[in-house]
Amino acid sequence: MTKTFTTTEGKELRLGVVSPMALQQIRIGLRKEYEKAGKILTCPTYQVTTAGGDVETSDYDDTSIKDAPLIDQAAYAAYNKYTQEYSKEENNRVTNYMLLYGLPDVGQPAPEWIATQRKFGIEIPEDADELRALYLQLAVLKTIADQKGVIAELMMLSMDGRPQAEIDAVVALFRS
Repeated sequence: MTKTFTTTEGKELRLGVVSPMALQQIRIGLRKEYEKAGKILTCPTYQVTTAGGDVETSDYDDTSIKDAPLIDQAAYAAYNKYTQEYSKEENNRVTNYMLLYGLPDVGQPAPEWIATQRKFGIEIPEDADELRALYLQLAVLKTIADQKGVIAELMMLSMDGRPQAEIDAVVALFRS
């Protein structure tokens, strides 16, 4: 079965299946990179002794951290910084991977396209995959609707066989 996506400009693109396992491996690899660099991705916790004498452990949140010791506040600030940074990087890597493998018929940009982008100060990556991903995002999938739409279609295609509720939940992330 061949599935296609039509851009807002009317370009028809053949979609390829992207391995969900590959996307999971991207996330695992990135998490390992962060851990190796000492970047905290686990929320700092605090303990409270209940009236009954039990000790409960809870994650800090924006309210509870206000009365915390300075060292915990610093850890919480680092956690927030790194989780936001991680989320952005994870999104970039997963999106680029999906575009590179999910749009197999779109090749590298022409030298003229590259020259024009440079004239406008757009940094052109040396890496062929990064260049192709940039080209896909700037020249092929020009609108946010195109970018979100193709990712949603690739996710649905790649999740074939999964429960419909799970597919719907993932697709909803890209439709909003």
